[in-house]
Amino acid sequence: LELAAVVDSLGGSLSVGADWDAVTVVVGGLSRDRDTLFDVLADVVLRPRFDGDEVERVRAEQLAGLEKSREDPDTLASWSFAAALYEGHAYGLPRAGTPETVAGLDADAARAFHGQVFVPGNAVFFAAGDVEAETLEARVAEAFGSWAEGPTPEPGPEPPLRRERQIVVVDRPDLGQAQVVIGHAGIARNETRRIPVQVMNTVLGSAGFSSRLMGKIRAEEGLTYGIWSRFVGRRQRGPFAVGTFTRVPELGRLVSLTLAELARIREQPPTAQELAAAKSLLAGRFALGLETSAAVVSALVDLDVHALPADSLDTYRGRIRALTEEQVAAAARDFVRPDEAAIVVVGPADAVVPQLEPFGEVRIVQP
Repeated sequence: LELAAVVDSLGGSLSVGADWDAVTVVVGGLSRDRDTLFDVLADVVLRPRFDGDEVERVRAEQLAGLEKSREDPDTLASWSFAAALYEGHAYGLPRAGTPETVAGLDADAARAFHGQVFVPGNAVFFAAGDVEAETLEARVAEAFGSWAEGPTPEPGPEPPLRRERQIVVVDRPDLGQAQVVIGHAGIARNETRRIPVQVMNTVLGSAGFSSRLMGKIRAEEGLTYGIWSRFVGRRQRGPFAVGTFTRVPELGRLVSLTLAELARIREQPPTAQELAAAKSLLAGRFALGLETSAAVVSALVDLDVHALPADSLDTYRGRIRALTEEQVAAAARDFVRPDEAAIVVVGPADAVVPQLEPFGEVRIVQP
């Protein structure tokens, strides 16, 4: 809190975050305050205190947040989908933990994690803005030169690749609509064919109202207000998921039509017109996503964390433009597998289970 107050007094920012593949510490502010901000960064990275009372406060907040999240059908669907897809693997747990895992955390556990993960060989430093490379390198050496070496943590085991269909119902008798996630194992962030997969998925379900899923499930059938699909690239194979919701009596029809659209993208791959529109949309999104120095830094760190080529940002739009219809069609055939898709529904079990039984054996769990 003291460091946060220092940064706040300068009108700057300090944030610490963690995702599946990296822990990030970010400071920002005016160039005239660079030295102070650099000292703050070094203190957070090298000398965290993990005071017992602060750890207790954060743990209590985390537990309260998890308890509140149990009330949200969308969150329950995401958690249950991950648990079905990645049983026994870290990806099968909520990123924020579970009440059981969080309850066991204390200051000693935080220190142990910091000592294991925060080692020089596992760190990446990036900066953008009003900085000179030589001056910055000298400042980095001064602040972090005494950082004690340690073994670089090994990546965890590969997640399981489940080939059989699973159907899971999270029983919420109070709900009048069903929350739905359908999907299977997808690709790693460094998958060599990630660009054709991204273009194919844009046509399928990430182009808003121009996507096939929105066109069929919302515009033609009126079964939902929104439906999306995405491949989540992580250091190891992340999920492919379709997310939506519908009125409980319409659940069976929605699931059937969604699976049919997944099959159709394989059998009737994107047309030349769909491909051109997807390429244009992705190129535009790419440019908008790099408008700030913070966004550029984040993108560069992502390349380093996932061992992607250093020129990936420079070549992205050219690689998009060069894609052929056959490359995108092959991506649909190879990376969309509706027969293996897990189906996870949050809703009243008495009403939804009979609608799901035609697709396979149904397992009911409590939230």
